[in-house]
Amino acid sequence: MAFIVAAGWLSIYMDAGRLIGISVLNLFICAGVLAWLIVQKTKPYFKTGAERYQGEGLRTQTFYFLTISLLNLLVSKIGMLMLPFFTAEKNIGIFNISARFSDLIIYPFFLLHSVLPQMFAVHHTSEQSYKQKLYTESTYIIGITSIPLLLLNVFAGTWLLGYFGAEFTAGYPALVLMSASNALFALFGPANTILMMQGKEKLAAIALVVYVVLLTVLSRLLIPIQGITGAALAMLLSNVVYNILLTVYANHHTGVISPFFKLLAKRRGS
Repeated sequence: MAFIVAAGWLSIYMDAGRLIGISVLNLFICAGVLAWLIVQKTKPYFKTGAERYQGEGLRTQTFYFLTISLLNLLVSKIGMLMLPFFTAEKNIGIFNISARFSDLIIYPFFLLHSVLPQMFAVHHTSEQSYKQKLYTESTYIIGITSIPLLLLNVFAGTWLLGYFGAEFTAGYPALVLMSASNALFALFGPANTILMMQGKEKLAAIALVVYVVLLTVLSRLLIPIQGITGAALAMLLSNVVYNILLTVYANHHTGVISPFFKLLAKRRGS
């Protein structure tokens, strides 16, 4: 933001090339700051006689964490990679803008994710009831903050897309579907996070592999028929399967369950 404001004060014309350059420079600075922080925080562990982590399977765990990061990046790009083969160029831009507005729904989850992994990891050996409490409360927080954003996209989506041009309103169905897809995390809870922090990162990686494969297949089937709406529908359907799989893994291996499904189970039991 500082770079863009400075460019405006200096009356520098902001085209796509300069905007990309600013983004790259910004990432370079952030990466430098992050590298400095890592060096400062890890210095004590490189000293002679320092206690080091000697757990078994560290390389395997690192591989799973890297795989999860790469697959998460791939998931967000599959639709964009397939659209050029089956739709007009302008539709790709409409889909991209719709996807950016739908990302608003998942921001609360990402913000909470900055503290959840540490909490779940610290309480790895805590009682089951306490881990369930953490899971339930975090799910409620995600839901409370995500639902208003979902309603904003549903009721004001046409106006938001129209800000970029009248033709962008054609992306409203895709916006609603992708918003619903991102809102699933508010329903199912941070199952992926607790699996990764409770030593079950392999299961989290397996669930993501299923997600990527299913999303690829559904995108190939639906995009030629429905265009950008088909791409969004593929995301929603595959995300439903992904979250169900995560929920089953989390419940079976860590004992936690989303409060929504816990309520359903109580009603069935009664």
